[in-house]
Formats: sequence, C-alpha cells, structure tokens
Amino acid sequence: MVPNEVWAVVIEKGFVDIANKEEEIEKGAGLGYLLERVNDELISYYKYTARPTLPKPQKIMEETARQLPPDKRSQALSRIVIALFNNRNDIQSFRKEVLNGQLLKPEEVPTWVLAMQKKDGNPVNITLKITANEDNWVEEIVKQAQRVAASLKDSRPPLYWARSGVSFGREYEAQLSYIEQGSGRETVPIKKGGILERLKNLSKELEAFWPESLAVQLILTGISPPPINQARAGWKVNAYKISNKITLEVSPHLSGDRIKELYLEEKKQFLKFFSKISGKEKRKSRRLTEKHLTLAVFAVEQPGSWAMKLRKWNKEYPHWAYPNTARSTFARDCRAAYERLTGWKWNG
Repeated sequence: MVPNEVWAVVIEKGFVDIANKEEEIEKGAGLGYLLERVNDELISYYKYTARPTLPKPQKIMEETARQLPPDKRSQALSRIVIALFNNRNDIQSFRKEVLNGQLLKPEEVPTWVLAMQKKDGNPVNITLKITANEDNWVEEIVKQAQRVAASLKDSRPPLYWARSGVSFGREYEAQLSYIEQGSGRETVPIKKGGILERLKNLSKELEAFWPESLAVQLILTGISPPPINQARAGWKVNAYKISNKITLEVSPHLSGDRIKELYLEEKKQFLKFFSKISGKEKRKSRRLTEKHLTLAVFAVEQPGSWAMKLRKWNKEYPHWAYPNTARSTFARDCRAAYERLTGWKWNG
C-alpha cells in the first residue's frame, strides 16, 4: 500500500501527467514509468521517514529478592507468636500422640516424614471405561469391576489393563514441605486423612508468618524459625526492558524513612545491573514533562518525514511550536523524549 504522502509527492512532481502522455504514445509505457517513479519515492519515503520500529525482545531476564534484616521488634514479635503456637492444645496433642512426647532432632525429620508417608499408605485410584446402554450400565460396571479384581489376583501385565480400558494410578491430595538438612526444602505427597495431612493443617496456622517447611520444623523439633520478616525487596528486568519493576513488600509498622532507604538501596542495585548489561552507566531518571511525553507519542504516531511532522506539530501544538527552520532540533527532541520514556534506542 502506497502512503498518501507518497501519492501527494508523485502528483506534485507531475509524474501522473507524464505517465498519461507516455501511455498515449505506447500502451503500457506510462504504467511502467509511473511504477518506477512511485518505487523511487517509496524508497526515499522509507529512508527518511521519522519512525522507529519496535525492538526485538532481548534474552535478558533477571529477578532478585532479598529480605530486610530483622529488627528488635520483629524478633520480639516472633518469640510471642512461637510461644502462643507452642501452647495450643492441638500442637501439644500432636506432639504427645504422634511424637510420643519426644521432639525430633533436625536430622531425624526427613526419615520420620518418609516413614509416616509409608504408614499413611498410598491410595490407588482405578478408572473403568464402560460402554453400555441406559438399561444395562449397572450390570456392565459390575462385570468390569469383577474383571479388574480377577486380573489383580492373576497379576496381569499393564498392557492388559490398557486394552481393557482400565487405568489406575496413585493420586495425592496435597504435598507437604519440610527441611532436608544440607539440601534445603523438600516436598513429599501426602494422603488425605493421614498423619502428614494433620501435620500440614497444623502448619497452616503459621503461614502468615513463615513458609510451611519452617512451620513443620517448629512443630516436629521445637526449633524456632528465623524472626518474622519485616520487608522484602527486589527488582525484575523483563525481555523488553520497558516495564522493569522494583517491588517492596513491607510491614505497616516499618517507618517511612526506612521504606525510602530500602527503595533507594534496591534502585541502586538495579541501576548497577542495568549498567552492566547495557555497557553504559545508567543515571537516575529525570522527570518527563507533559511536553516530553507528547513529543514521544507524536513522533511515533505521526507518519512522514521530519519536515512533515514539524508542520503538523506546530499546527496542533502552537504553544510548543518550533521555528520552521528548526527541523533538526525538533527531531532531536522527539528522539530524546522517546528514548527517555521507553528506554529503547531510536532505530528509525
């Protein structure tokens, strides 16, 4: 499709009139001439048009997260929560009934969890595929179930099951997280109604303060988890580097000055990383005025050359008008506004 701006230039230069005269002399000559001229103008148009293109996403994905060191308040709060939790009747009952009143050592936890999983048992779900009419579906289910029972006694191979339209497997309601010494957090599938599900339900009471694995550790060993976290901070760089985020998750009791300090610390680390991947120093962001924002959007939305853009700009925004001879200044300001807003290089 030929842009309207190109057609306007073709007509203005008289190429259409010349093509009509050529066509009168020799059929097809005028059309060929016009196509050549239009092609030349298109090349010129796209060469000098003032529009960038969307950059390709880069394979730069980075995400960080860190916790604010605990203060005296968080340490005191943690001790209170742990004391109240240990005094609960359901916690004391679990320790008395399941642990025989004897807390585990940390290194004993993995072995104990696996032993309880085995004791709880692994449920097997059997699925039957029945083809029947409304009148005999009950009978067909009974027949299929009888065949399954007989094959279990005969230890038929899995291939038989597939051909018979029967499938079976182990399905777990949930998983439990616990601490494995030396390797961090581990998970194990648990059976509904078992001991480990009881342990999981108890640990949920602390999910507002600590992750499940630490709550399980507290219940089984009595060892206190780290003090309750007062704040988390992190930043994320996505593939386009345009919607990067610095995130803060803070306690409402944290002072405004400390939140500001935490944000500035995280921003400093982000800028340091950004400078590393871009190869140039990333200075702190300057405020974009309404004019800057308008320039950036206008430069991208409006087609045509810089001269054409400048004429449209002065017409639409006379309060921000540029001299007609200041095309290069106008183009510089548009590119600068675009790059500051998006963080992308103007590649048009």
